[in-house]
Amino acid sequence: MSTYWTVIAFWPSSGDSNPLSPRRFEFFMWPSYMTNISLALPCLEHISQVYQETLPIRIGGTTQDRATFDPGFDGYVSYTTPDPLIAPMELTYGPKFLELIRP
Repeated sequence: MSTYWTVIAFWPSSGDSNPLSPRRFEFFMWPSYMTNISLALPCLEHISQVYQETLPIRIGGTTQDRATFDPGFDGYVSYTTPDPLIAPMELTYGPKFLELIRP
């Protein structure tokens, strides 16, 4: 059995079909991607190297609308939810959350 992959030599200059359009991360899951998934950042960096352009990242989503910044909070983000795949209705984040965002 063989596997074949189609490799596209160029991409349209606009829209989500462009591999360098911003990658989106749900606000409440961002710390987990950066601290628990060891290959997330290397993968993003590899894509940037392949296309010789920095891959834009957008951190946001509906949980950002329900988030409260607490400058005294010592963790990345705090929330409770009955299922880890269900977005929380309210959450708190602190300065450590912002430290995960690298220029």
